[in-house]
Formats: sequence, structure tokens, C-alpha cells
Amino acid sequence: MIRYEEIKRVHIELSSMCNAACPSCPRNVDGGYTVPWMKIETMSYNDFVNIFHHDFLRNLDFILFCGNYGDPILCKDLPKITEYVNSINPKTFMRIHTNGGVRSVEWWESFALSKKVEVVFSIDGLEDTNHIYRRGVVWDKVIENAKAFISNGGKAIWEYLIFKHNEHQLEEAKAFSEKLGFEKFRLKRPFGFEFYQYGFNSMRVINKDGKFSHYIEEATNANHKNKALSSTDEKLTRENFDLPPFAYENMLYDALITDHGSKFDFLNDTEIQCMASDNKEIYIDASGGVHPCCFLGHSSNNASASPEAVQYLNWFEERYTSDSINAKKHTIKEIVNGDYFQSIVDSWNKTHSDGRIITCTKMCAKNKNIKDKLWV
Repeated sequence: MIRYEEIKRVHIELSSMCNAACPSCPRNVDGGYTVPWMKIETMSYNDFVNIFHHDFLRNLDFILFCGNYGDPILCKDLPKITEYVNSINPKTFMRIHTNGGVRSVEWWESFALSKKVEVVFSIDGLEDTNHIYRRGVVWDKVIENAKAFISNGGKAIWEYLIFKHNEHQLEEAKAFSEKLGFEKFRLKRPFGFEFYQYGFNSMRVINKDGKFSHYIEEATNANHKNKALSSTDEKLTRENFDLPPFAYENMLYDALITDHGSKFDFLNDTEIQCMASDNKEIYIDASGGVHPCCFLGHSSNNASASPEAVQYLNWFEERYTSDSINAKKHTIKEIVNGDYFQSIVDSWNKTHSDGRIITCTKMCAKNKNIKDKLWV
């Protein structure tokens, strides 16, 4: 696993607040309502300065402001934080991911003038389709913010998740992005349709009352489908009925037991190639928790009730406390060079029944790396 002295990249979640309710996001239940036990936290400028010491920043090549649960634009100290990074190490490249639907035009104009960052706007379609997945995001607001940022010198990328409902608009959206002045138009295969060796044929969406609303279907073009974890073309059909939160996923895990005798031991021999180690990257969540990657940091908020998140949380709580890996209480060096990171690696020599961390197998299986399969 990575050591402190090797770190060149940091992925940081500045806030767990968000204006959207995307159906595959762990902060909400199928796009309907926020998980009731979700912890809303935002990192302050003072927190950031205390965590990111000058010597550490001077060694960084790249900082990604994104996260698992929130939109970094909702961190009120974001402009001060990027100015601070630039003042210490002007060579550190910074990238921000956002749905673009918050803050005023004036805010975006001012932020663009710093010319310190690249902003990725996640826009999944055009006016009649973007809201189908980006639930709660207002199209006109996104476009006026993007225009304000770009027209004042901001460097922007349009990132487009491909679904059945928007794949017919790819060329039109690309042309529109060029008209607005986006520097790149990037196509991405979405999470939400893969389930270990199986695949989903659709993504369920519920309303705020927890009742079934509709399905989002995967793209029809095979090149636009995320098959990172699928070893077959088998698709699991979702039924059109109301289910309590997470019940459908638990039914599918029960299917794994029927097929293999246990939930995950059929993956015991999977070789792991750790992306965090390869990328020399760590992840820091909005509370200050330091993790090898966002996939393990995903469990830190306790928002997800998926079996792999629960397994990791139980594994963690048997060994550590949240304070023991919190950068507000310990230095990044103390945490990374402590035994937490190495204990994760040590688990890979066990079976999943005996404590091998399922998330590591799911996300970093060698030659089936989930991130490598996302880009078109």
C-alpha cells in the first residue's frame, strides 16, 4: 500500500451536501429521498489549512475536489481553498466535479477569474433529458452558470453519462458544448447497472414518498454499457413494484448465496491491483477521515447499507475509531504510515468469509478495474 512519502494525488470531499438526487448516488434511496442517517458535513478553510501542511502540498501534482456524497461547489470556502493551494504550490493541478446547478452567476464569474482550476460539469443530456438522472438539477441554472464560468476565462469540461434516454443526443450535445466554449466533451459509462458477475437491465427510481416512479434504462449501444464487473451478458430484470430501501439488492445477494454457497467466496481467488497504490493517491472525506480511496471512504458516512459497505464498516470498527484516521486530529503522515492502510492489504490474503474486504475485490479486481471501463 502507498506510503506518505509517495503521495502525489489527493481526492477530497469538501462537502457531503448536494442539491441533486441521482438514483445511483449512495446519499439517497433510488433518487427519492436522502438516507435518513446521512451525516451532512462541510470542510472549512481552517480545516483544510490545518490538514494540508505546506510541505505536503508542495509534493502534490493533483487535487481532485469531488467526493462520494456531495457537490464541492456547496463548500462556501472553496474559492479560498483553491487560492491557498495555488499560493503554496502553483504547479498543483486542481479539478472540480459539479452538477453545475448551484451558486449565482456572479459567483461563477468571480471563481473563473482565479483561473486556478478545471471544472467538470456533469450534464447528462439536453434540456429535455438532463433532469431524468440529475434529479433536482435545473437545466437553465446549469447552462447560465457554465456560460458565466467559461465567458470569464474558466476552463470547463462537459462530462456526459450515457443512458438509453439520452444516447440519441450525443452529437447534438457535443455541438452545443462547443458552441458554449467547453474545452472537452467527454462520454462516460454510468455506474448503477453492474452487479458482480451479473448486470442490471435498468435502474429503479422512486419518488420522495418511497413509491416506484420509473426506470432508467441502460444505453442500447454495447460500447456505451458499463460491463466492468460482468463476466456474462446475463441481465437481472427489475420488477415494477414498490420495495423497501435496499430490499432489491439484498434479494440479489441472496441469489449469490444460492449460486455459490456464500455471498462472495466465489471471488476469493480474484487478484487485486490497487488503484490507490498505482495512482499514488489517497482520499479524504468531508469529516477529515483519511482513506486509501473513495471506494472505502464511501463507507465512512455510514450512509450506504449495501453488504460490502456494512462488512467494511464492521471490519473497521473492530480495529479502529473514526478519530484514529481523522486528519483534524492526526497528521496525514501518521495515518497513512500507521497500520490502518497495511491492515487493508493484509486482508487480501484471506477469504471474504474470514475478513477479506469485499470493496477491494469489487473495485480493484485485476483486469476488471471498474474505473478503466467507464470512459468511452
